[in-house]
Amino acid sequence: MKKQFFKLFVDIIFGIHVLGLSGIIFTIPVGLMNINLIKVPPNEWAPIHVIYATLSIIVYVLFLVGLFYLRKMALFLLKRNQFSLEIVENLKKSGKFFLFTGVLSFIQMLGLWISELYRGTFSLTYESNTMAPLFITLIGMFFILQSNSLRFAMKFKKENDLTI
Repeated sequence: MKKQFFKLFVDIIFGIHVLGLSGIIFTIPVGLMNINLIKVPPNEWAPIHVIYATLSIIVYVLFLVGLFYLRKMALFLLKRNQFSLEIVENLKKSGKFFLFTGVLSFIQMLGLWISELYRGTFSLTYESNTMAPLFITLIGMFFILQSNSLRFAMKFKKENDLTI
């Protein structure tokens, strides 16, 4: 029951993010939506803003790929036992994509801050947006560590199964 709920939860999150990505791709060029950290309307964007928006979409797609591998892991978890190679590999791939997403997102924010500092428009304010890359990075590292632990447990189980 818990495994089915987890799979359903991951599927819902994946579906919402796929719809969100398609919405972003179609609404930003028209000017119906802005990216939070870019405080300029899309028709007034400088080249740095276009690069930032493109990088944001790439980061979003990488996050979706990480969610996709998490979905695959949840599917294998429903069908097989916890000690299968598919679960370990998909969890590790998901972790790598989440780790890369978090680091790239933080670098992206840092680049925008440096750009604002260079233009003289930098303001030091508290934003919760800085916590998301850190959280995604930690989740990615946790998934990688968990996959390594599962791989070790599989090896240990295989050795114990051979012992009479």
